Amino acid sequence: MKKSRTVAQAVAVESPRHLPLVDLLVDARTELLELAVRSGLKVLETMLEEDRPTAMRAWPRATRRGAGPYQ
Repeated sequence: MKKSRTVAQAVAVESPRHLPLVDLLVDARTELLELAVRSGLKVLETMLEEDRPTAMRAWPRATRRGAGPYQ
């Protein structure tokens, strides 16, 4: 007897095991990324605060049109 070509045969699929170690590694990676981002933002904020007086001196003050030295 020939096998039917129209009926699909069930294929057994093994589900991968869920290991808690994988979750631990993902959590550790996420925490390291957050730490790096927070540290980088603090460094950037400090650098910007140090440059603020220099940057403020370089910007011209806003004046009304015709009232400033560049009339």
